[in-house]
Amino acid sequence: MALQVLRARIAGITIANGYRTDLGAGVILTDRSELTLESQESVTLIVAGDIEDIEASSSDRIKNSDMDVTFECAIRFDSENTELVAHRARADIVRALAQPLSRDETQCFRSIALTGSRFAQDADEKGIPFTLAQVTARAGLTERFAPAQ
Repeated sequence: MALQVLRARIAGITIANGYRTDLGAGVILTDRSELTLESQESVTLIVAGDIEDIEASSSDRIKNSDMDVTFECAIRFDSENTELVAHRARADIVRALAQPLSRDETQCFRSIALTGSRFAQDADEKGIPFTLAQVTARAGLTERFAPAQ
């Protein structure tokens, strides 16, 4: 569920919502096996990383943990002004993640903290070159369990 909540945040990144890009209108994936750069649209991949349990603040009804999350936005080189689009996409992801948690989001998150960002250039398996804007974050997760009956 946490990745779907983060996916919804990225989907809200549109120029109509006051961002610099329409990243949210592009392809947003949470499964690397579905990644392809065949279309002209940007592709954003959200990857869950290591999860560390926090036993000191967990109980029978609540389990707290921290999860590393990586957001990777690939912009094809044949896009207009690829580097500028990548920089704007990175800034938009950072801004979207910096927004306070909504009431619904607090059902699975305690916090979202940015941990870094970078740019890279690469090519997919078909040789299509792209610029990658990557943002990393640490998500504080909370899972609630119904009391045993």
